[in-house]
Amino acid sequence: MDNLLTEIQAFCKRHEMSKWDFGEKALNDRPFVGQLEKGRDIKFSTAARVRDWMDEQDRKAAA
Repeated sequence: MDNLLTEIQAFCKRHEMSKWDFGEKALNDRPFVGQLEKGRDIKFSTAARVRDWMDEQDRKAAA
């Protein structure tokens, strides 16, 4: 899940979003990113949901 964390960090930087806001908006789970940084294990389906959400936000920002 290290790649996912790197993707999230880049997304947050690109969108000037805090990790707390990211967790809340992507999963309704504010501590998500902090817990991921501390080694939280997640399901592949959760990782897919996060990536889908980031892709959707990037498309909206580009429009």
